[in-house]
Amino acid sequence: LGIIVFVTVLWLLLKGFEHFLFPKKNPQITSILRKARVLVQNFLITALYGVYGDLVMFSIIEYRSMVFGWNLSILSFLVSTILLIAMLGSFLYQIKLLKTYQQLKKQNSSNPDLLEQFTKSHEGSQVYWKDFKDYSLIPQFFLIFLSGRDLLFSLILATMFKHPLVQAILVMILNCLMIAYLLMKKPFESNIDFGQQLVFELIGFVVN
Repeated sequence: LGIIVFVTVLWLLLKGFEHFLFPKKNPQITSILRKARVLVQNFLITALYGVYGDLVMFSIIEYRSMVFGWNLSILSFLVSTILLIAMLGSFLYQIKLLKTYQQLKKQNSSNPDLLEQFTKSHEGSQVYWKDFKDYSLIPQFFLIFLSGRDLLFSLILATMFKHPLVQAILVMILNCLMIAYLLMKKPFESNIDFGQQLVFELIGFVVN
């Protein structure tokens, strides 16, 4: 949570400086701020997708042991609720963004500038599509599939702790599905990224 808060505050500061302090007075500084804001925004999206699984697991634990008589419990409950809403919003936003990307890509032959304008206007969210093949939504949904696997993993850990064998079987199934997805769809543009993710999944398979 600490790194998420820090990066969010940094993004807000850069966004504010970019739009309110230097938009006309100093275009060069504005350009530098924009590049920094884009970098931070993409990092923030990646960081958020990396903690969604933990967020769901700890939220379930929180809801199973709520004690509203203690101020920190109320704060914990509110934070988890806000973050879960933000998580759902980010998924919906990504789906909408990628669907628009695919629609513009299909129209690219008639108007090639539309897709370029779209990617430029959403460069702060390019982490959603930059490193993935764009022949369809399936490879571009890699982050959603990865986060979905993490969410299911967290649900299994937090709710089925009395049935460890069932937990192990379900986790293995999730692992196998992700490996099959990687091998069949090869969503990454870079073979290095593909190899790294596949090795990571195979290590997880052995550990599980």
